[in-house]
Amino acid sequence: MTIKEFLKKYRLHLIKIASRILKIFPDENTWHTNYVIRGKLLRIYSANWEEHSRWERLAKETKEPETINWISKFNPTGTFLDIGACIGNYSIFAASLFPKMVIFAIEPEPFNFSHLLKNVKANRMNIQCFCLGLASKSEILLLEINQSLRGGGSGHQIKKFSNKNEVENLNFAIYTTSADELIFNKKIAVPNYIKIDVDGREKDIINGMVNLLKNKELNEILIEINSKKDFDEISKILTFNKFKSIIKPKKVIGNYVFQRIN
Repeated sequence: MTIKEFLKKYRLHLIKIASRILKIFPDENTWHTNYVIRGKLLRIYSANWEEHSRWERLAKETKEPETINWISKFNPTGTFLDIGACIGNYSIFAASLFPKMVIFAIEPEPFNFSHLLKNVKANRMNIQCFCLGLASKSEILLLEINQSLRGGGSGHQIKKFSNKNEVENLNFAIYTTSADELIFNKKIAVPNYIKIDVDGREKDIINGMVNLLKNKELNEILIEINSKKDFDEISKILTFNKFKSIIKPKKVIGNYVFQRIN
């Protein structure tokens, strides 16, 4: 039997086998899911349960509803800096509400960043993405991933660079810089709104905004604070720069919104 005869005879069987294989190893396009958030239809790359859960809770507004409400009140033509953008939940949400808004999304973890890019591309949104970390100055630091290698993970830690090989974690070097340097070098515009969600390095990032905090174009900052000590230190810096807290969580740990005092 020739190859041509074999293919002709077993064509239907081969198609069935191929379809089963595709179900086991799906093409990336099959991982896109549609979500409706505040009446906006979004096509989202959702490759695992954690990513799906993030978007599902965002659609139901059970994931940080104070952040959703805060973003929904933005100036439609303003500028938004999303620090710790992860897979793009809030950058994508802001862009869906305000197509003319200028949005900068910063995410150092490469798996999250790649899925952020997929989501931006799938929805044809004008979001400028940066795969780097923010800190108080430009330097090489160590990113420690505390979960498996997949998008949607959180809790990653940025530490001082070390050549020590810690086998229990995946560590690799990343480039970090400050918000002031990005603005000075004209890589980003002065934001009107900033979200900071970086699991512990909030103060270091704030310390890299010496000039930005004085700029009256910056109106509001949403920042996730993880301890009373962090709150006291961050609040002191922001109060000195004429910001006041207008949204507070019920407990010390949670999202705070600081607004510039006119």
